[in-house]
Amino acid sequence: MARPRNDIIANVGRLNRYLDRNDLAAIAVRSEINFTYLAGMAMPGTLMRHLDIANTVRGFMLVWPRNGEPVVILDSMAEKIVQRDSWINRIEVYRAYVESLYSRVAEVLDEYGLGKERVGFEMDTLSATHWQQIGNALPNL
Repeated sequence: MARPRNDIIANVGRLNRYLDRNDLAAIAVRSEINFTYLAGMAMPGTLMRHLDIANTVRGFMLVWPRNGEPVVILDSMAEKIVQRDSWINRIEVYRAYVESLYSRVAEVLDEYGLGKERVGFEMDTLSATHWQQIGNALPNL
């Protein structure tokens, strides 16, 4: 029997007020605490460490647009876990060790029409290289 997916625990109204107050079209998070809160699930075992290691090749990110459906961007190792445990329906998979999580995040932002919009990122989970990857894909960001 399939396990029921988690309910939304995030205070979406408060998040939308934060986005509005800071003139943000979206936020992109990957720290353990923020990812877990917004996705409504925790990664098990060794997958959890990939959330807080900024330079991991197999990282995850959750993009929450002010208007539109949230999306989890991850490598294929965690896809089935997120499908099973998170309430978020849109999942985008990138090929770890072949392509960059951050280039895929930039593509998703562009797909949402947010390539030229103001997007909030958690600064302590991004290195200068990651910013360069995002910037190369979305030079107007």
